[in-house]
Amino acid sequence: MENLTVSDLFKEIYLNFNVTKQSEKIKNLTRKELLLLLILSIDNFSEDDTIVIENFSEFTKELELIYNSLPDLYEDVDVVTTTDPDLLDLISISDKYINVSKLVDTFGQKLPDPLTDEEAKIKRREIGIENLLDNSK
Repeated sequence: MENLTVSDLFKEIYLNFNVTKQSEKIKNLTRKELLLLLILSIDNFSEDDTIVIENFSEFTKELELIYNSLPDLYEDVDVVTTTDPDLLDLISISDKYINVSKLVDTFGQKLPDPLTDEEAKIKRREIGIENLLDNSK
């Protein structure tokens, strides 16, 4: 499978998905990038994290589409099944299923790992302090 290049906005949202609310920015992604972001985020973030849940919350329709398109683990079906054109396009790029490990940024670099829960907490604190300092000026 060839690499699939994602936008700088996609990368920014993904790297901050467990840090701050991203739903308004997510709405600016193409539908195909939205589906990729949701799949990548499902794979990499804890569904117990309140910020992650909040970022998923406005996209239940797309999450249901992804869920309903997953291969059936209990039958002899090992490929994603869907009639959705964006998912079909993503599948055709990767042959059998959507392989998010082949996503690269606009410079051709593999996407970095997301922040751990602890790193995300520290970044949230930094952002909060910066906002307080900016508001006190």
